[in-house]
Amino acid sequence: MSKVILVALVALLAVVYSSSICDKCQAMMQNARTNYKNDFSQVTAPQLQSFMEDQCNKEFSGLEKSACHKVVDKDSNELLQAFKAGQNNQQICHTAKLC
Repeated sequence: MSKVILVALVALLAVVYSSSICDKCQAMMQNARTNYKNDFSQVTAPQLQSFMEDQCNKEFSGLEKSACHKVVDKDSNELLQAFKAGQNNQQICHTAKLC
């Protein structure tokens, strides 16, 4: 019985953890929209990358912050294209595998 409880607890923590990351990701995307007044037509990938790295520093710490930086560094072009294509925050975070 204790193994079942342990597995259930680990599963619950995984859901809470992933939900928290998803929520933070969506907040970061909204902050980018606000910062750029939802107009990404003149924004470059390096500009967005720099802004998102600052957001990683504000939203996360430790391993989460490192993971955030890796996603931003690797996917800044894709993030910019998603904003330009009109994807919503959840779609962008889902594409980045954070939701």
